[in-house]
Amino acid sequence: MKKFFKIFLVIVLVAAIGIGGFFALKKLNILKFPDDSSLNNTPTESTTESLLGKPIESSGGTLTEAELKALYETANDLYVDWVMPALGPKIDWDTIVYIDGQEYAPVIQGKYSTVDGIKNDLSNYFSEEVYIDYINENFVMYEDKLYANYNVGQGGDADCDGVTLTINSSSETECKFTVTLVYDESSFTKKFSYELKVIDGKWKFVNDFDCSIILSTQDNIKWI
Repeated sequence: MKKFFKIFLVIVLVAAIGIGGFFALKKLNILKFPDDSSLNNTPTESTTESLLGKPIESSGGTLTEAELKALYETANDLYVDWVMPALGPKIDWDTIVYIDGQEYAPVIQGKYSTVDGIKNDLSNYFSEEVYIDYINENFVMYEDKLYANYNVGQGGDADCDGVTLTINSSSETECKFTVTLVYDESSFTKKFSYELKVIDGKWKFVNDFDCSIILSTQDNIKWI
């Protein structure tokens, strides 16, 4: 009986020392435990504004609404500025040259200084067939400078009052959606359909990007 009692005392003493040591280490800040805030590390979803101006690479999943809006808005601005009607470059129309019977003038201000520069940026957002004919017809290199055709910068609709986006179908490699432009406080609308596919690891527009969608490149699209 005494033997068992001694064993019991040893177990109690070891447990007491262990618990005491535990609290001593915790009090001395040697033994640390994460607080609740450090455990809550779930990333917040990116906003449309934070994604503007960037290609959207495929992550193996479907596009979020924020990614889709940012991709459309960035592609729209780029298309309007440099493809159709190409409102972006500032052109010196007082300096005309004739190339293959067409009038061209030098681009004196803009984001790009070469035809390849325009094509490279467009290739991040569109399949080549969407833009290649427009670029080849409207921009040339002449005496190592970028020149634009006289058609560049012509036309364009006024800004609309707001834009809505509806996803029609979506998968890991393809997305179809409709953009609706709202005019005059919903009394008049225009609808346009678009298709995106993953090409070379990036989401790109593969159908014609309707050039009647001319929105301001100075402000973000007014999503409603």
